[in-house]
Amino acid sequence: MEKTILIIEDNQQDQKIITRILKNAGIDQVIIADNAEAGLENARKHKPDLIILDLMLPQMDGHQFCDALKKDTEHKNIPILMLTGREDFHNMKKGFDTGVDAYVVKSFKKKETLIGIIRGLLGE
Repeated sequence: MEKTILIIEDNQQDQKIITRILKNAGIDQVIIADNAEAGLENARKHKPDLIILDLMLPQMDGHQFCDALKKDTEHKNIPILMLTGREDFHNMKKGFDTGVDAYVVKSFKKKETLIGIIRGLLGE
């Protein structure tokens, strides 16, 4: 079965790196949004199997995105992987409190770990 992953990331270089990692892991359907508002629109339109979400986004941050998505009964069960440069406990706890399923600090040197987490969230 083909999986669709929505990446919500405002940094174009990180978008490219994450997309390349996903393509190398066999994921063909990758949708990119560069802000949370576009991410919500794409989540509702495409119903992805997984959302990879940056915390620090313009206008609406990742926590606010999670709050909005989890209030949407039709889309609240989409798993969310928060991939961020913020590794402090406060942001991690807030992420889980708002509905994040996994929280990973950005380190593209450990892409095998990231792929393992993604496959776990996809149920593979």
